[in-house]
Amino acid sequence: MIEPNDLNSLLNLMPGDHPYLTVCLQAMVAHDGRRHYHTFLKSAVGRQEKELAHDRLRLPEFLATMERVNAYLEEQLEEETQGIALYAWEPADFFQAFQLPVPLENFFRLAPKPCLLPLARAITGQSRYCVAAVSLDQARFWSIYLRQVTDARSLADESFLKRVQVGGWSQMRFQRHHEYHVERFLKDVARELQSFWNAERAQHLILLGHEPALSDFQRELPLALKHRLALVDHGSPEENQATILHRLEPLFRERDEAILQEIQQRLAGHYQAVAGLQEVLPALQQGRLGKLALSADLQLEGGQCSTCSSLTDSPEGTCPLCGGPIQAVDLLEEIVQEALRQNVHLHFVKQYPHRRELHRHGGLAGVLRF
Repeated sequence: MIEPNDLNSLLNLMPGDHPYLTVCLQAMVAHDGRRHYHTFLKSAVGRQEKELAHDRLRLPEFLATMERVNAYLEEQLEEETQGIALYAWEPADFFQAFQLPVPLENFFRLAPKPCLLPLARAITGQSRYCVAAVSLDQARFWSIYLRQVTDARSLADESFLKRVQVGGWSQMRFQRHHEYHVERFLKDVARELQSFWNAERAQHLILLGHEPALSDFQRELPLALKHRLALVDHGSPEENQATILHRLEPLFRERDEAILQEIQQRLAGHYQAVAGLQEVLPALQQGRLGKLALSADLQLEGGQCSTCSSLTDSPEGTCPLCGGPIQAVDLLEEIVQEALRQNVHLHFVKQYPHRRELHRHGGLAGVLRF
């Protein structure tokens, strides 16, 4: 599973003597049981071959790289993969592949450095959720990342069930035994949950259950997990994955709402916020940006100084800082890469109503560190 640190490793690759091929593909299995990225890939490869037709050095290198890419796609795609990102250049023996449980936009580019924007759209700002459903004698945990269940664990108090089936105790003695057994089981569940939480590096906890188990279990939770509670609701350890994911949809939407609400409140109060490219770009280049919200459908073209590397919204001319020549670049790609270098909290707004609201500010807005 891809991690945000994987973006940092790609970010650290400096432009050198060779280009990098970036290929991102929608790899979902369609209703006919096939993946349909081949048409896009064939067209993109054909265009690149034409561009390199007179380059006796790069064309053979590009074709060798595509041989390795195609071999990987034919032999190593997992059934549950919905999106794939490939970074490669065969003569440099460089090849990295990431299979994701979420779709990626089809993308193909040969450039001096890897293109991170398609991956960043998919994984930045995505929290890890841990869902725990408990009853008096069962518990189940789910780890959720990129809106997919990535791991699950189940626990059951089998010994308690067997003793109940045997029966034969007086009611009072049975009640004491029952209470003791439930308390011990819930303590064990709390310890197992802490272990599962740590292993999955979760950030938000969701508790599901019915009374009295739900309240009893909350009392057994370690304080650190109590502080991470995002939702407590009715539910059962027997719920399926689809139901669990459906429960999280409101939380995904609330993240867009919360970030935009914070930005709007700060803008209205003229307090440590910027909106639009003319305000965001200088704040980013001055190292003042702490959070950056971007519409998921935003596209920006601009320029970069070939001397001092500063960014501008103009694809040509001279640098206003050093007077060096400006070269046209994918400005959004450069903004995202610079934000990642500075550990700016990136959030791509995907819900349509919130994207529409963000486009009133030019499609991007942020919160300042200072």
